[in-house]
Amino acid sequence: STKNSIKKLKSAKKRKLNVTADVSVNNLFLTEDKVNDFDTRYKTMPPLRTKSDKNALIKGLKEGVIDVITSDHSPIDPENKKIEFNQAKYGLIGLETIFGLLGKYLSSHLSITQIIEKISINPRKVLKLNKMIIQEGEFADITLFDPKLKWTFKKEDIKSKSKNTPFLEKNLIGKPLAIYNNGKFKKCWFI
Repeated sequence: STKNSIKKLKSAKKRKLNVTADVSVNNLFLTEDKVNDFDTRYKTMPPLRTKSDKNALIKGLKEGVIDVITSDHSPIDPENKKIEFNQAKYGLIGLETIFGLLGKYLSSHLSITQIIEKISINPRKVLKLNKMIIQEGEFADITLFDPKLKWTFKKEDIKSKSKNTPFLEKNLIGKPLAIYNNGKFKKCWFI
């Protein structure tokens, strides 16, 4: 989550060491100034860093130093978030917002192809899962999305048991619309 970690990763990859790296979507656009008011919704692990660190992370994504972007989905019950900052647990939910946040904050830095690579293709490579192939006779596991759809994240969009997010009522860009998985087509619940 820091520019120093990017330097170390870059060095390791130049030496052909078997390393991979991921970054939380939150660390790509939020910075440590969000916790100046001790708002526990922004208490994350890894913690939010400086603008300089954020910029280094984005550069690391562009250069392939960072392989994967994660949602860092960490549901926390209200009793452990609505307390003093030092006592609050780390984390916020991210499954429902990752694509829209990336569209809003990273589409000027990464193409949609690069974003899909970082959130879908590369995680499969890192985990040594089979490559998804779209052709007749292959198992279909497809997400249909609109990368330019503008929408507002509402409480009813949250399907997690937890609601710990600072992004309610925020405008996002890009949204999953439907999935085809296990032989079934299903519209996403938050359309």
